[in-house]
Amino acid sequence: MAPVNLLQSFFNLVQELRKKLFMLLGIWLAGAVIGYLNSNAVIDYFESLLPPEAKLIVISPPEAFVSQLKIAIIIGLILTLPFIMYTVIDLLKTKFPRLGIKNPYTITAFCYVLFIIGASFAFFFILPLAMKFLLSYGGPKVQDWMTLSKYTSFATLLTVVFGFAFELPVFMIVLSYVGVLKSDKMIKNRKYIVLGMFIAAAMVTPPDPLSLVMLAIPLLILFEIGVYFARVRERSIAKKTDVVLTKTGKLIIPEGHAAASEAKQREALAEIGLTMEDLERFSRQMQRDLGQIPNEEFNESSGENQPSEEPGDNTDENQ
Repeated sequence: MAPVNLLQSFFNLVQELRKKLFMLLGIWLAGAVIGYLNSNAVIDYFESLLPPEAKLIVISPPEAFVSQLKIAIIIGLILTLPFIMYTVIDLLKTKFPRLGIKNPYTITAFCYVLFIIGASFAFFFILPLAMKFLLSYGGPKVQDWMTLSKYTSFATLLTVVFGFAFELPVFMIVLSYVGVLKSDKMIKNRKYIVLGMFIAAAMVTPPDPLSLVMLAIPLLILFEIGVYFARVRERSIAKKTDVVLTKTGKLIIPEGHAAASEAKQREALAEIGLTMEDLERFSRQMQRDLGQIPNEEFNESSGENQPSEEPGDNTDENQ
């Protein structure tokens, strides 16, 4: 798909999302209410990750309320995310038919499971390790006191970033479907992509090397998974759109092929940058190379290197 058409389709997608914005905000608000009712339990869990000598403090009157509100918003986002994902995927099904989305519910479930895995990985595994690692640098002469607001910001940011980072294979597959990414180019530029992942991980994670490495490693694994599925998708498309030019110069279209009719055949060939005339020329070239067509006949049909008549050739006829 051309970049201009892709941008136009993306703009149309955003316009459609704006129409459903209030509905999604209402669902998010309902989830935030549920999150606010459970925010104290989340804060208790955060506090349990601290050593006994560490303390959470507030340095302004609204800080505790703002911290609970922040946690409520994040929980509301997590609870609302399936509805947001389904809305986006359903619109993608309409705006990008070539994606081949048949069941938005299944794809929504797959995307949401990936998010939950990433968020849970950060919440129950990375966060305890990060807190233990970071607080170990204080030393015996440093009292571990931290504000509730900054601690909750650190923990919630880590959780959400890991959740969305685990969506990487989905984004790669979508970009592959619309023709923006190709698996061979991703493999060829792997070292630059790995460097970019570490830079991105450093930008979105808290400023500690443990969080950076613990995010970059899953990203590398997910990148390889995305490359694999992109390659599988490209092979699947190739079976539907590629044509077979045999050694005899005959063009073979399998039964049930997407290019069974001439119109569909031209459309399929256009996707791989060929025309019917190109195939005809390739076929005749192959027949010539196999000796089935003399060079003179090939030149006459192609209009190339046709011998021109010399003025002296008709001397006998004139006489």
